[in-house]
Parts: sequence; structure tokens; C-alpha cells
Amino acid sequence: MAKGKRPTLKFNSSGFVQLYKSELIKTTNEIMKSFEKDVKMRLNKAKNDIEREESIEIGKNIISAKVTAYAQAIMESYGTGSKMDTSNPFLDDYRGSDLWNPARKGIAISGRPKGKYINILGEEKISSGSMEGKNLEQIGPLFQPKTPTMAIQQAEEWLKSNTGYFEYELNLFRQKVFSNINQFFIYN
Repeated sequence: MAKGKRPTLKFNSSGFVQLYKSELIKTTNEIMKSFEKDVKMRLNKAKNDIEREESIEIGKNIISAKVTAYAQAIMESYGTGSKMDTSNPFLDDYRGSDLWNPARKGIAISGRPKGKYINILGEEKISSGSMEGKNLEQIGPLFQPKTPTMAIQQAEEWLKSNTGYFEYELNLFRQKVFSNINQFFIYN
């Protein structure tokens, strides 16, 4: 065997990881854009109460992106009063907060105690207390419960399903990253 340099095969792992992360961030953004669009498409009035944040890398191994639904969107999606979807994952937090009417014993919309309070939209209001604890849904159209549109819930189900946009975007991600993997092998 002749003396000299033997050829070696090396893998540029740092370059591959950089491409992998970059494409994963793009994929995460596309998934969340689709999710946001799906929720907005299903909402009637609260389309502007949804906000998406671009993906960011947190630490070494976590990429995060989020879509935030604010009060109007949550109320439209999960309903209000006696018609609300009680499987709402935010309901227990709401019930345990200062925003929940302490005179409200069930889920029907009811009158508040006398005094100032902050409503679910963050607005300061004043109650006379004359209807404290009474079911306001029976009074008139102003306090009618709203049937859920299920906009957020249906978009989440589609996101989680393997037939939705999550799976589609992950397949594109795999193609982009692994179809170019040969560029990271160096033979010399």
C-alpha cells in the first residue's frame, strides 16, 4: 500500500444543523400561518382578535411559535353564558380570576354585585347591584348567550390530525432538508 494521504468521508454536521433549524423555523411559521388563517376563516366577528408571532429559537433545542386568541375570539369560539362550551381549556382560569362575576353560580350570564369591576375585555364598569345573581339571559337580547362557532377547536383538531396542514408541512420540511443532505458530505 502506497504511503500518502488516505481519502476520508466527513459530514458537515454544523452546516446540516443550521439548515435543519432554518427550515424547521420556516415550517413552524407556515403551520402557524395556516392555523391562524383557519381560525379567522371560521370566526364571524372576532377575526381581528387573533394574533400570530413568528417562530423563535429558545435555547438550543426549542423552536416556539404561537397564535394568541384574545377575549372576543375565545368567546365567539367557545360561546358565552348557558350556551358556552364548558370544555374550554381557559374556563377554569377565567372562573378563578377577578374577572369572573362572584355572583355567577352557574354558567348563565348573571347580574353582578354593586360596585366597580373589570370586565373580560379589561374595561372598568359599574354595577348598580340591582340584578345581583339573577339570570340576565332571560331579560332580553343584550344578555343573550352565544352558541360556540368552534373556530379554535376545529382548527386545533385539524392541526393535530395527520391529514391536516401539520403533516403536509412536515413532509415538505423532510423533502427540503433530506433531499439536499449530500451537500454536507465531504470526500477528500
